[in-house]
Amino acid sequence: MKRLLLFIIVIGIGQGTTFAYNFSAVAPSGQTLYYNIVGGNAQVTYPNSGSYYYGYTEPTGSLTIPSSVSYGGNSYSVTSIGSHAFDYCEGLTSVTIGNSVTTIGDCAFERCSGLTSITIPNSVTTIGDWAFNLCSGLTSITIPNSVTFIGRGAFSYCSDLNSITIPDSVISIEHQTFWCCSSLTSITIPNSVTAIGVQTFEDCSSLTTITIPDSVTSIGDCAFFRCSSLTSITIPNSTISIGNGAFGGCSGLTTITIGNSVTSIGDNAFGGCTGLTSIVIPNSVTSIGDFVFYGCTGLTSAIIGDFVTTIGDKAFNNCENMRNVTMGRRVTTIGSEAFVGCTGLVSITCRSMTPPTLENSNAVQGLSGFIVLKVPCGAAGTYATTVPWSRFDIREVVDVVAIPNDASRGTVSIVTEPTCTNREAQVQANAFYGYHFDHWSDGNRDNPRHIVVQQDTTIIAYFYSDNGEDEGIEETAEEKVKLYQRNGQIVVEGAEGNRVMVYDVYGRVLAVKRDDGGLLRFDAPVTGVYLVKVGDALARRVVVIR
Repeated sequence: MKRLLLFIIVIGIGQGTTFAYNFSAVAPSGQTLYYNIVGGNAQVTYPNSGSYYYGYTEPTGSLTIPSSVSYGGNSYSVTSIGSHAFDYCEGLTSVTIGNSVTTIGDCAFERCSGLTSITIPNSVTTIGDWAFNLCSGLTSITIPNSVTFIGRGAFSYCSDLNSITIPDSVISIEHQTFWCCSSLTSITIPNSVTAIGVQTFEDCSSLTTITIPDSVTSIGDCAFFRCSSLTSITIPNSTISIGNGAFGGCSGLTTITIGNSVTSIGDNAFGGCTGLTSIVIPNSVTSIGDFVFYGCTGLTSAIIGDFVTTIGDKAFNNCENMRNVTMGRRVTTIGSEAFVGCTGLVSITCRSMTPPTLENSNAVQGLSGFIVLKVPCGAAGTYATTVPWSRFDIREVVDVVAIPNDASRGTVSIVTEPTCTNREAQVQANAFYGYHFDHWSDGNRDNPRHIVVQQDTTIIAYFYSDNGEDEGIEETAEEKVKLYQRNGQIVVEGAEGNRVMVYDVYGRVLAVKRDDGGLLRFDAPVTGVYLVKVGDALARRVVVIR
């Protein structure tokens, strides 16, 4: 009786079903596919508008989606794969898509866990949201140059995916595109991409290297969150904003280079990066978010640029091994518990004549009163009468910041610091194995280097590879690009479509232009030495006399 009742219920459901397809046909690989006629073309579809069609046999094995299909005496081009067309087809192992298909719809192959390979033809321009979500057996995929849009979560939770090629045709990488692709080891983002979306590479725990091109202007919230195998990252000078949690939890990250166009760093952007040893915030940045370096227990030094006005709550909280922190001239506000737990601090440098305001008294709670507080010449009296700065060992200094051009190549130490009465300083560059010191940012090659400073100064040591790779790049640039000064201007000839950047000797970006043919001219504000970088070549010096 129970079996009979169940049979009646199932028959009733089948009889009441409204079919959501126009016709069916057998694919070249032998499976039955269902189609709708849309705009005179055929779209592969799921056979029912409801959640399940009784009697539907899901395609399995190797599937070939044809370029055209016949019905009622007419031939139709198959131009799209509809939403959820093969959702939950766990028995599919490989798919070849016909070369007339232009669109792969939302969730088209979602949860096809047995799928190991798919061939996408050059006709496809759009890959929809969650198109291959949870295709856990997919190991590699090639996206053709015809694709301009990859939807949100398109390859999320493809846990076996270890390689993928993104073509130059793609403009934007949407939110969560490669979320939880835990086997992905490396990826190159093409120069066409201008934005990396929210959670794009979150939990890609095997990702060791990634190149962010000069075209990217924004890095979204949690874009690389918990990419624990990532060891170094360079944020290009084109990038303006780094989102909340963008690199949070990247425990293997040891070096970060932040480009000179970044204006804002979001909350928790680098929180939990326990392998990070030093950080330089460029002068372009105006605000540092809450928790931005929270729990970076390996951090030993931090240099905050001169245009930062606000340091967020708990920004450096629990950076227990940080010994030195330098705050720029415009820091006016320090958030709650910003330096609590920084028990290793031995010196704080405040470049501002006016003591920064603490949002509450616990910003430096628990810090030893024996910490040396370095302040500008003539500012000691003001700091000495301002709580809590007054409890530190206040010393007036002319501040010298010495940093490497690449922290993975060497370090720079200040052997002798200048004072307000003795302006002489000594700095020394120390190259790591496989690299050598070449020159300082003003062109001088002495090492150790004696300098006389009249004001706070930043000096950069440039390290090159011992195998000659760096020098080769520079020689190639010399052959193609002419660089000279004329009438108080820097003139660049032959940059051939490359972006050209002009720096002062302190590494600050003064101008950026792209060569569209002819000569590029840059106004030099004063007589002095300038650095010019053409494309990816090393920066070259030019002396301008006005």
